[in-house]
Amino acid sequence: MKYILCLCVAVVMASCLNQQSSQKDGAEKEEYRFNPVVAPTQLTQEGRAEYMNEKYWDKYDFADTVFLQKVDSSHMFEAFVGYVMTMSGPSDSTSIQRVIKSASVQRYTLDYFHGMVKRLFNDPNSQFRSDDLYAAALRSVLESPLIQEWERFAMTEDLKMLMNNRVGHKANEIVYTTKSGAKGRLHKLKADYTLIFIHNPGCAMCGQITSELNSSKVVNSMLANGRLKILAIYTDEDLAAWRGEYDKIPSKWINSYDDGVVMMNEATYNLIAIPALYLLDGDKIVLVKDSVSVSEIEYYLSQK
Repeated sequence: MKYILCLCVAVVMASCLNQQSSQKDGAEKEEYRFNPVVAPTQLTQEGRAEYMNEKYWDKYDFADTVFLQKVDSSHMFEAFVGYVMTMSGPSDSTSIQRVIKSASVQRYTLDYFHGMVKRLFNDPNSQFRSDDLYAAALRSVLESPLIQEWERFAMTEDLKMLMNNRVGHKANEIVYTTKSGAKGRLHKLKADYTLIFIHNPGCAMCGQITSELNSSKVVNSMLANGRLKILAIYTDEDLAAWRGEYDKIPSKWINSYDDGVVMMNEATYNLIAIPALYLLDGDKIVLVKDSVSVSEIEYYLSQK
């Protein structure tokens, strides 16, 4: 009887402890959750957007690194996206610069927010991708006293690369060489649109993009009527590898390589991630930059 009584007490105590633990976990989850300010209801829609743009982070302590270590990263990123959606427009870099400056109170916080900014504005698959906004953020990171001198070189190089071939600006010149040794220039190509396809032999995604472009009705129609030219270019040194897969590039395209690897040596194009697609208009103004989406190219071609 005494044993049963002790066992019952133990079960009750365990149940209470589990309940307390569950309540504690719930309280901790609630404690480490970012809650933005709430705009006054009497403001107009425009006024609320302006208020949130200015006050969004007022309840957040940028110096609290423990919070960032314990908060759910996906929730924090969603909160950051929410902030971006309150911004007045894609050219408004002051909001992002203000956040980076605020995050500069602690190195951990600066790295955390820089990572979110990079994911949002520099990832090719992000719907918010913006070279201008990421460049503004990167300049703010470079201004932080927390950044060491040895780190500045790589960040400065990243900033220079961002300024290359921006959407709405003229693409850098490419001097290409064909299998026969003949040379040509990107800016001399005559067509309403030019698609640059930077690729490598043996690259599975390059093969997939080649196949998608080659089977695209929009692309083939514009190639047939001369409104589109595709410049496929290999930018590395192993020409034997390029020649070995020469026939994998459709004959309707310009199949070429970068003689002397100028694009790499002079960093005129971002070659860190290959493949890459750049769609240009007739004046060689960039419409799509550093993409891997054939559907995105088709969309732009269909709108014109």
